[in-house]
Amino acid sequence: MSNFRTRILGLAAMATAFVGMSYGQNQVVTCVTGAQTNPTLRVEGQTELLATMVVTCTNNTAASVATTGTVFIQTSAAITSKAFSVLGVPSNEATLTVTGAGVNGVVQGVVSGNQVSFTLPVGAIPAGVASAIFTITNIRVNASAAAAPQVTESGILSYNVTGPPASSSNTAIAASAQGAGFILRSLGPATLTAGSVVNFVTCTGNPGSAVAAPTVSFIVNINELVSGAFLTQVGEQGQTVVAPNIGTASSGDILNVTVANVPGSATIYVPQAITVNGTTLTIANSTPVASGPLAGLVGFTPSSGTVVVPYTVTVGGVFGAQTFPVPVTLQFAANSAVAQGAVTASVAYGPAAATLTAPATSIPTFLAITTPVTVNTSVISLCQTSLLFPFVTNQLGFDTGIVLANTSADNLGTIPGRPSSVSAQSGTCLLSFFGVGAPTPSVAVPDPQGSTASGTTHAFLLSSVAAGFQGYAIATCPFVYAHGFAFIEFNLTQNNGVVEGYLAEVLANPRPAGAGPEAITF
Repeated sequence: MSNFRTRILGLAAMATAFVGMSYGQNQVVTCVTGAQTNPTLRVEGQTELLATMVVTCTNNTAASVATTGTVFIQTSAAITSKAFSVLGVPSNEATLTVTGAGVNGVVQGVVSGNQVSFTLPVGAIPAGVASAIFTITNIRVNASAAAAPQVTESGILSYNVTGPPASSSNTAIAASAQGAGFILRSLGPATLTAGSVVNFVTCTGNPGSAVAAPTVSFIVNINELVSGAFLTQVGEQGQTVVAPNIGTASSGDILNVTVANVPGSATIYVPQAITVNGTTLTIANSTPVASGPLAGLVGFTPSSGTVVVPYTVTVGGVFGAQTFPVPVTLQFAANSAVAQGAVTASVAYGPAAATLTAPATSIPTFLAITTPVTVNTSVISLCQTSLLFPFVTNQLGFDTGIVLANTSADNLGTIPGRPSSVSAQSGTCLLSFFGVGAPTPSVAVPDPQGSTASGTTHAFLLSSVAAGFQGYAIATCPFVYAHGFAFIEFNLTQNNGVVEGYLAEVLANPRPAGAGPEAITF
């Protein structure tokens, strides 16, 4: 009995070891690797499917009889083909199918690191002048831990034959490892549709009503960078599928939209399904709102300020890379949330797990992102308006009348086509003085007339709150839609009397750092 080792896909390093060796003239089995199309491997994926390998092996010696053999496949990345068990015996979805030899059949592989081995049944090695086709499928690798831009694979056929030839040989047939997949980034960071972000104040909220849905707070985009990268459950199946374990996928790809820094009193509403050019993302096992302005939307409440919206790829399109816009409505009642920084949004693949170096337990599996790239969305600000009076005086016989108006009441809601844009608020404005002769204290001096009710005005003289002062003043009112007017006078009842009036500037809230006052309209 002679023992021969024949390469079907030679490792470059091992091929080099054969240089200078003397080979026998008689080659028992020769193997030819068929052409293959290398797929795109997502750099985010840990169970990415390599190309199918088809190898045709021919016995060149009529008198030789094949017995046992093993196929070894090695890749440049950790093999993560799904593990499972049959009647308590460990197995793996990596599959070798034998056709055209003395025996046809399917063999499951044994995975160890970057290698998978297939023990061939007796008769799988061609006997006499005959050929066998070895088809190797369901080889998955951890592309997230591989060296870009390509994953390579190589292999060895180790076999035993009986009978002639009189001499033996080891034959290296592939001079180098060959490509089996190209690694590309396939999921872009979350982005926002231009102009989509709406900010809120605590006292108005975004409550919605029986007539109209709450305002869409922002639109976050899920960006597919590689055509066809988002796969359904069928799209994640292996090349060889035998239910319930071999080659089967647990789900389609999941695109998790994570919204963080969400007020505890809020609810996030998003569409149950999003379809773009034939590709559909769906929130599985969800019940949308049945009726009313939020009908068709699915609600999520935050846990520790975070909401994760899992969109599963349920229908796969055949078009190029796409952007999937997700309108997000942040709903909260007036005065139910505190002022806070921006709500953030990010996108990542799921299911996710720590980096795999061993066979996976579920398909697909993606790299867990510990620090996702986030974008800032809606800001919830204080219920406050700041008014700048750039010049007021109570010196040299002058005095200044100050008027504060609370315009958080109107009748626009009763006019067809003119919905009201305000909600009633009230509170006491606080005055701060900057200049010569400022009172003590000079800041947070309350409006002498107290709380300003919605739809009312307060008028008073500077001399009643800051006698002898000249400079500028800022009124901070605990409601939006505050406006102000100043009226400077000298000897108003005399022939030489002088008067001048102006509107107070509404300051940006908060004021931009390093910038001058900026007038804004609420």
